[in-house]
Amino acid sequence: MQTVEKQEGYLSFLFGQQGLAVWTLCLGVGLHALNWYMVSTIAPTMVSELGKVQLISWISLIYLATSVVFGSYAGYIKRQIGARTALLLFAMIFALGSLMVSIAPNMETVLLGRALQGIGEGLILSLSYGVAQDLFSGEATPKLFGLFAFVYAFSAAVGPVFSGTLTELLSWRLAFSVNIAFALLYILLLRQSIPNKKFNHSETATKAPLLRLTLIGAAILLIGLTSSVKSVWIAGWLILCAFILFFLCFKLDHKQENKLFPSQIFWFSSTLGLGFWSLFLITLPMASAYIFIPLYTQVFYGVSITVAGYISTIISFSWSFTAIMTGNITAEKLKSFLIFLGTLSQFLGFTLLFAGVYFDWLLAIVIGLFMIGSALGACWAFITQKIVKSANDKEQDLAASQVPVIQTIANAVGAGLVGAIASFNGLSEELTAPILLKSALLPVFSASVVVSLIAASVGLWFLLRNSDASAER
Repeated sequence: MQTVEKQEGYLSFLFGQQGLAVWTLCLGVGLHALNWYMVSTIAPTMVSELGKVQLISWISLIYLATSVVFGSYAGYIKRQIGARTALLLFAMIFALGSLMVSIAPNMETVLLGRALQGIGEGLILSLSYGVAQDLFSGEATPKLFGLFAFVYAFSAAVGPVFSGTLTELLSWRLAFSVNIAFALLYILLLRQSIPNKKFNHSETATKAPLLRLTLIGAAILLIGLTSSVKSVWIAGWLILCAFILFFLCFKLDHKQENKLFPSQIFWFSSTLGLGFWSLFLITLPMASAYIFIPLYTQVFYGVSITVAGYISTIISFSWSFTAIMTGNITAEKLKSFLIFLGTLSQFLGFTLLFAGVYFDWLLAIVIGLFMIGSALGACWAFITQKIVKSANDKEQDLAASQVPVIQTIANAVGAGLVGAIASFNGLSEELTAPILLKSALLPVFSASVVVSLIAASVGLWFLLRNSDASAER
């Protein structure tokens, strides 16, 4: 059922006939985004109160692992019980996880609650993209993805301040309790706005893909463990083993009827495969900016923690702004041009960022971050749209729902890789001298330049392949 017309403006989109569905899907994405930025702010206070500071990285790691696993599982569960039922069930699981964290007497309970949050939000986030394909026309989905980008930017701005204020005035537990209220609101909106598409019994009578889900979860855990090991060589082996597990999962999945991923995902010989490679590669270097720019600006320029944090969120704000500005574009040639411009601009942005670090130009760093975010805002939705269009009719749902999963995997892999590169070049907890920190981080940002250049090349290849496929049709 596709009823949203391509000529609608944002006001009609938000407050028109299907406006409630738009708000519902945005709130689903917001549950994930706001929760992520809140936890990154209050995690140190949590471990300070409950003890076991060595488990602090697991607060995010366990969430990330379960989120990726059940995000991958989203298409299968949707076929079994329908989208609305799945979203309702997993919103309840997310609320239960939030409740457990808010009343946790120890870190073990916190981790269990975070695992439940990841299970719930992993599926909600993936199905938010998948359901969009059911409810809205192909021309309307970039507009919706632009709103998703705005939700991330808003969460980046509000999440740290909101959770930090609650923690300072009252308790970090109250911040998690707010998640429960948002989840209940989401459940109410779901019941009114999202249809429950039914599938034939013959389409759904298949076994759960437990082995493939286990491989994905194990791969994410291996990547996450790189932040805890001291040896860069061990970190490298962990990442290599994780890639092997991902490869085995995709290989096994290709032979199954109850697929978790589109059949040609990451195939260089297909438009869909090149599209997913483009998304993976443009996401991969982002970890270098998110992780190390706050540290670098604090140590090298002496800015406050708050200022450093907001410098890193320039990417989110510029991404959101550009995505909103380009969401109404319908001309295919202009979309293709923005994909080319976006992937190329990301390379230029990372090049400027590296130059800013190398030559000690803070303004160049800021402009580079703005270019990187704007580049992603210009091309992300249109790459996603072309990926879904290139999938066969039976797999378009899978293709859409796996976009945020591949993004999460790329973020995890990127974090592991940049951490390993920085450690190999001398980064340590005791490293506070600005010159030594700069020496340790220059290889990280130079690697980001290289990856973004590869991403731009693959993006151009994707466009040429897509153009050839369209001509053949």
